[in-house]
Amino acid sequence: MDKENLGELLQGDRIQDSPYTIIMKLDMFCQPLCVKDLGQDLNNPMELAIRNAYHQNWLLDGLPAASLLENDEYIVTRYWQGVPLGWLSPEDENNVVVFNHVNIIIHYRQIGDNSFEITRFLVEPFSIKHEYTSAVDKSGFNVTTPIPSCLRHNKHTDYESIQPLSQQNQTGKVLFTYDVTWMENQDLTWSKRWNIYLNMDDAIPEKVHWLSIANTSFVLLICSCVIVRVWRRNISGYTRVINNETPVPPEEPWHLIKNDVFRAPDVPVILAVGSGTGAQLLVTAFLVTISAMTGITNQSHPGALSQSLIVVYMFTGFFNGYVTVLYYRIFQGKLPWRRVCLISATAFPLLGILVFLGLQIIVHAANSTYAVPLSTVLILFVTWGGLASPLAILGGWLAKRNAPIRFPLNVNESTRNVPPSTCRDWVWAILFLIFSGLYTFGTMYVEFYYILASAWMGYYYNSFFDLTMVLLVMVIACATTSILYTYYFVFRKQIHCWWWRSFFFGCITGLCSFLYSFVYFRTFQSNNRSAALLFFCEMFLMSLGLSLALGFVALSSAMWFSRRLYGVFDDDSPDDHVEMNETEILPPPNGDNEEQSSSAIGEMT
Repeated sequence: MDKENLGELLQGDRIQDSPYTIIMKLDMFCQPLCVKDLGQDLNNPMELAIRNAYHQNWLLDGLPAASLLENDEYIVTRYWQGVPLGWLSPEDENNVVVFNHVNIIIHYRQIGDNSFEITRFLVEPFSIKHEYTSAVDKSGFNVTTPIPSCLRHNKHTDYESIQPLSQQNQTGKVLFTYDVTWMENQDLTWSKRWNIYLNMDDAIPEKVHWLSIANTSFVLLICSCVIVRVWRRNISGYTRVINNETPVPPEEPWHLIKNDVFRAPDVPVILAVGSGTGAQLLVTAFLVTISAMTGITNQSHPGALSQSLIVVYMFTGFFNGYVTVLYYRIFQGKLPWRRVCLISATAFPLLGILVFLGLQIIVHAANSTYAVPLSTVLILFVTWGGLASPLAILGGWLAKRNAPIRFPLNVNESTRNVPPSTCRDWVWAILFLIFSGLYTFGTMYVEFYYILASAWMGYYYNSFFDLTMVLLVMVIACATTSILYTYYFVFRKQIHCWWWRSFFFGCITGLCSFLYSFVYFRTFQSNNRSAALLFFCEMFLMSLGLSLALGFVALSSAMWFSRRLYGVFDDDSPDDHVEMNETEILPPPNGDNEEQSSSAIGEMT
């Protein structure tokens, strides 16, 4: 039995040996496995599992089983979601059929005189009400069902041979049997054996992904055109005014707050920590998808993607510390930079650990495979403390050594009053927020659906090139809509408190994803409270991470735009200003400036 890696342990995957006996190139016919007494109760655990569409996940030589389902009209091979336990009769909902016989079909390829490699693993389930007697041989059972594979060991079980027989229901003693068929296939090589699993036999057309990207890119083009218009009208236009090429344009509302727009935000440490954590999560998402797209992360290894996600997140702690300290200096915070780095390195992981430990108590009580061993938890703690935190300190140290970001205008000592907003302003702002949140969420909806299906429904996800493109489009969409929101609904309304507004603007997409999780949970058809709690807790952490990442994008894009927008003005503010970048204001060296400063303070008094 193979040992589970870190990703498999965190996903709840546990590998166990099965009682099936398979010998290389040895066909087996109607081989008895065991007898299981399901009881006389119609509502037994097997019946409940079949109704909830539970399935078996088998592995042979690291290759998952593909189910081969056959009826009177067609044969379907499904390379995801494993092998079903049974099925419900469409004519009678109370008729639950158990699959108690399987045809195990193994494709192999010879690579030497006595060397072979397994290239495909198919399982075809059947329901047969076996008749059997006890035997003294090793199997312990003597099958008397009149089908060729059980009576004559020269023909395997097929769909036609079981038609005259009764099907096995969910009650009583059930005999489980199996056939093994070996088929040589020299056309399928070892390197290509996972291809059909990862693309799910082309069950999801590629054009679905590209159609989604094309639709969102069209709206993105419209938003970009509006930003270009704003740029040409306000930034390029004022540049020509400075160069005496055009007359001075009339004053607009956003001009009035030019000496207040770069005022430090409230609670700067939380905003800086949120931005740094969002930067770390964003870089992690891009690095993981790119590594999976390029094949660095091998999807054929179970749990490889989850394991790479943990490792990459630890190493990207450097970006967390760098962005946190950089933004905290911009926000003119007073705490020591080392303390801010530690807060940023521990805030989001600590929340995740608290939720994780709470869920572990629940899943341990339910004897679920999601219960993670204590050794795995200790590995995560040691890795986090020994790798992520020091890297965050290193990033913060580099940000502290670099020159801070400076703004084009100074800030007045006195704060300008924000004019009251009308009902019409509120309505338009709310409508734009709803549109932006749904639009940004719409850029990732298709990929988000398939990622959830991969995480919770047993699908394989391998469209990482499409996912990388979607992440890029989503980031650009969030940045463009954030710029439009900041300009039209903040600056033009003479609102200079824009830092938190821009950050929360990016968080709307994460809220939309969490609300969508309630819709997606209905597809589970499960009334299990533990499963619901596990699902919504993990979706909460995922949505929170998405909110922080896009909040960082929205805040950074709005900051970049505001610096370019107000950079067209000369600094004509009074001398009694405070520069946001400096924590200490040194006295001016000459006496003239001291007299001017004193007179300005006297006038303000």
